[in-house]
Parts: sequence; structure tokens; C-alpha cells
Amino acid sequence: MILFKACKKCHGDVSLRADLDEDVLACLQCGLVMTDIDKRLAQLKQIARMRKQFNKPLSGTQLPA
Repeated sequence: MILFKACKKCHGDVSLRADLDEDVLACLQCGLVMTDIDKRLAQLKQIARMRKQFNKPLSGTQLPA
């Protein structure tokens, strides 16, 4: 998974790396490694849930002709 402009240091693109011990976020531009991934993933999951809720089609509504 790639998160665009999510680096704390350079605002570069960040990728999720799965190591043997833990998952980390690493910047593709500056190489910064972030290990506080649990907090960030919780925020991303919350944002994804909100997007799904707002993009849900409304049932029973019709557009005017």
C-alpha cells in the first residue's frame, strides 16, 4: 500500500513494508522509517469507513428528469 504525501519529514510518498517482526511505514523519497504504524493505520481505517459511508448510493431516490 502506498500513501501519497504522508511522510512527516519531507511530505513524500510512504509505503507499507512488512518485516518479520513488525510492519513499518517507510518513505520512498527520504527513507524515513515510521514505527508508530498502529496509530496511523487506525486513522486510515477510519477515513476509509467515512468514505464508504459518504459514497454509499442513496436508496429510493430518483434524480429529477
